[in-house]
Amino acid sequence: MVSLIRLVISITASMFCLSVTADIVFPANQFGRADLRPKQSLGGQSDFIRSQKNAVFEPISEFNESDEFRKKSSPVGRLSLLVRSAKGEESVATCTATLIARDRVLTNYHCLPGFSGKVLKALIHFGYLRQDQDPVAVYQVNTTALVADAALDFALLRVEGNPGDKFGFVNLQPSQVAPNASLLIYHHPAGLPLRLTRFRCKAYAGQTYSGTSFRHRCDTLGGSSGSLIYDNNHAVVALHHSGGLTNDSASSFNLGTDIRAVLKRIAESDLQNGQNKTVPSIRPKAQTTAKVVIARVPGNVSGNKMNVRAGPGLSHAVVGAIPGNSSDVRLYIDSCRQADDGRTRKPWCRINWQGLTGWTSVGGLRW
Repeated sequence: MVSLIRLVISITASMFCLSVTADIVFPANQFGRADLRPKQSLGGQSDFIRSQKNAVFEPISEFNESDEFRKKSSPVGRLSLLVRSAKGEESVATCTATLIARDRVLTNYHCLPGFSGKVLKALIHFGYLRQDQDPVAVYQVNTTALVADAALDFALLRVEGNPGDKFGFVNLQPSQVAPNASLLIYHHPAGLPLRLTRFRCKAYAGQTYSGTSFRHRCDTLGGSSGSLIYDNNHAVVALHHSGGLTNDSASSFNLGTDIRAVLKRIAESDLQNGQNKTVPSIRPKAQTTAKVVIARVPGNVSGNKMNVRAGPGLSHAVVGAIPGNSSDVRLYIDSCRQADDGRTRKPWCRINWQGLTGWTSVGGLRW
């Protein structure tokens, strides 16, 4: 088997823990397929997933379409990477990636751009729930990351075709959890159809956070890299990137990156690039003041000025650039000060508004 990308497999059963390091690659001629088959059988690992599907890795396909877990899993996709090694050999590797805007996914740096080999092409499948499923929605992924950080092991990638319009995207408001807190992960272990891990999925009971690292004991496989880790309220806690569970130590754990560190790095990149919309409606809480929702504008909005009615007899004039055909606009108050233009004694407030279709902007209003 060609050695391209080192992935860590960690499997936990009711009677044992197992941590195995292995390369999981697929033949290059399978690139683009949803149902990937390895050159050599995954053997007991794949059998384990099937035999334990109702305990450790729950198939999303077995949840009703109206079930909250199934709906929350919709923005999660299987990232397929056509990789060329230093020896010129090509294979397909897989990771998990999650939509955080209509055209952007978050995954691991070691997936793309990667630490070894060269990623020639990248695709992402959404709604891949069964191996016999045909067709499966697939989109092209730009192999040049918008923002990436090797130390934090994350990459923000652009996806062609705006899949978030169909599958939705995750609101990355961060959550800090206590030791031993219950967690859950949506992922594509071993490149297989979408699974949910929640059985014995916990924050590490010892020191949960260490710098920007997050320690957890949720079961994963190679292919799970790039999965978001959620608390029980589906707030995002961390970005999973590697294993580490062992069968002889209750103090072993898997690793992820604290999502707050990821968001801070993205925000810093935005400032360096002179923009504030790499990821819509996402900024670290520490860098913003408390916001109050004052209005929501349904339907399409266009032009540079609009009047917003927030309550009986109360309206606001919002001035600023709002993209045409934007919908579901939310307005927030950041801060207010007394007007000093001599035209009105009413206070002037700095606001920002956020759309659900991948943008954010700022402006002002007068009460």
